[in-house]
Amino acid sequence: MCPVLCTAPFLLFLLSGVSPAVAQGAEPVSLTQVAPASLRLRVANPDHATGHVQVVRLSTQQPLFRETYTASAYGQRFSFDRAPSGRYQVELQVGPARYYYSVRVRTHAGRSTACVRKLVVDYQPASMVVAAR
Repeated sequence: MCPVLCTAPFLLFLLSGVSPAVAQGAEPVSLTQVAPASLRLRVANPDHATGHVQVVRLSTQQPLFRETYTASAYGQRFSFDRAPSGRYQVELQVGPARYYYSVRVRTHAGRSTACVRKLVVDYQPASMVVAAR
């Protein structure tokens, strides 16, 4: 019974002709879990704006990964398999927008799992910046 009910919304979506890649208001950033302790970051950057990404261990404020990019599409896979248990933050800047994701890593019996949660999106267009006189 579930396969029929579960596929009905998907079929309606397919028949509607809507494409998720071009949906209005779609965010250019996605951070998805691809394995118990691995995350995949994908960024659409059609303006080739300079972007920055870093992963920080919150208990020590130590950056574990930093990279700058300007490509129209950027991707990175983060593996937390050998990371100590604790909280981490993925920080991403795409043009004027900043994205923050919280990652909690738990290790038990030699196996790690990562749980990701989006914290905030901060957007400050250049026209909103006012210089102090």
